Amino acid sequence: MVDELVTVQTFWNVSAAHLAKSRLEEADIVAFLENEYAVMMTPHMANPSGIKLNVKRCDAQAALEVLAPQK
Repeated sequence: MVDELVTVQTFWNVSAAHLAKSRLEEADIVAFLENEYAVMMTPHMANPSGIKLNVKRCDAQAALEVLAPQK
């Protein structure tokens, strides 16, 4: 059975997307960036969907906790 992916955050900046992905990977959460290259190659077109940070549905809640702003 294939794990369904869900988007936990969307970015328009490639560096910010990679930083968030790294934070998830440090927490042992597998993450994938969707549309990364489209946004990198055509930033002037302002891709309306942005770069999507995706994780397995079963990891979504943990990913949101890792990505939550620090207080």
